[in-house]
Amino acid sequence: NPYGDFGLGAPDMVDGEPTILDGMASQSTADGKTIQAPASSKIPFAMVTNFKADTLASLSSFSSLTDLYTQLSTYLPNKHAIYAIKLRGSFNRIKTRAFPKVNTANIVPLAQMLDKQKFFEQEKVDGTLVGFWIPSYLAGINIAGFHFHFLSNNMALGGHVLEIISSQNVQVEIAKLEDFIFRIPDNASYKRYPFTGENNSDLKKVEKGEN
Repeated sequence: NPYGDFGLGAPDMVDGEPTILDGMASQSTADGKTIQAPASSKIPFAMVTNFKADTLASLSSFSSLTDLYTQLSTYLPNKHAIYAIKLRGSFNRIKTRAFPKVNTANIVPLAQMLDKQKFFEQEKVDGTLVGFWIPSYLAGINIAGFHFHFLSNNMALGGHVLEIISSQNVQVEIAKLEDFIFRIPDNASYKRYPFTGENNSDLKKVEKGEN
């Protein structure tokens, strides 16, 4: 990938959960399979970087995804910055999910497809979490807060992380990102999409000079 060797995203037609690790793109689909993504794959959304860690740490254990987030937060001194985060180790239990592929006649927002997502759980699995911390002011163009995908070492399990527990040491690598490039699509479907987002009320007042 010309934009980086580490990241995650959403695939064309919502067909699973893509993860990019060590320069390889994988795709975890709703049938429970994780494969190397074909070169012809399309990704309408991806967040990618050339991963170069500037902070190394080790977590001895965490009892939930929330507990993991709390511990990771101590290594992020500037909550207004963007961080790429990689965790490698053995996990006692992990739960992931993937959405099934949709067809062009049935495209709806993901929030209306939650009943279609497929869940996968496994105990005693070795692998890597690939993710980011995104500050709150970037909500809307990305998911604010932590966001992780998982890829097992044997490629048997992957997807968006919903829960995770570990009682063993997990190695953490963190890269603070100094800037980002936001590339806007230029295709017909993007131009036709009925975006409805608006400026908040305070911004409207500032722009119009109203009290």
